[in-house]
This record gives sequence, C-alpha cells and structure tokens, in this order.
Amino acid sequence: ITLFQSPNKIKRHGAVGAIRNYLLLTDEHDWMILNMSIVSSLQLLLVGPEIMDDEDKDGMLSHVAKLVGKKERESEVSIRKLILEAFIILSSTTKGRIELVKQKTYPIVRNADKVETDETANELAYDLVNILINEEETM
Repeated sequence: ITLFQSPNKIKRHGAVGAIRNYLLLTDEHDWMILNMSIVSSLQLLLVGPEIMDDEDKDGMLSHVAKLVGKKERESEVSIRKLILEAFIILSSTTKGRIELVKQKTYPIVRNADKVETDETANELAYDLVNILINEEETM
C-alpha cells in the first residue's frame, strides 16, 4: 500500500492492480478491511481538490476527511479505473458494501466522477454509485 504514493506510475499501477486482484478472493475482504484499511487507502487516491460539506465527510476516517479539498486526485486514468473496479469487487460482499457506505465512499466517487473525462471510468463510477445508494437504502 505504500507504493500507492510512489511517484512512479508503473509502481502505483502495479500496487493498485495487485490489491484489486487480491480482492477477487472474497473470503479475504474482512481481513483486508480490518488489517489493511483498504477502503481508506483506496479512497485517498480518489480524493481530489473539490470541497465537501461536513455531512459528506461525516463517517470518513479522519486522515481521509482532512485531505478532502487539499490534494490532487490520482492522475492516471488506468489507476483510477482499477480503484473503481476494486471498490466494485469489494462491494460484492455484505461486509464490503457496509464498509464502503460507512466510510463515505459515495461522496468521493461522486466528486471524482464529476470531473472524470474517461467514459469507462464514468461507467464504473455509475455502477458503484448505484450499488452504494442501494446499500444505504437497506441500512
């Protein structure tokens, strides 16, 4: 996860891709959520310079919430797509969906989608948002 912040885009791509692939092992979702803080680690890559109101940030882990509006979003579209795919894979389990909702992934994805220019990334964001909204309604 430390490679998520590497200045080398190939290392960042490889690290996010490896996590995305590991999440295909759905039995490992609990471990990834509890021991690796995977939701917030991936959220940090999608947080961008857009300001959010306190209601949107309420529930985010503090280290994520304090960077909202203060950092640049991941610049590589291929990595942004991997992040969205990882979130979608994580949402395939109940625990994953609950954590994504609880840690306020929706506002981060919504803001990223507003400025995204890649059509595939927009479609992934749309799919993820629908999953999260449906989960929120059942909670």
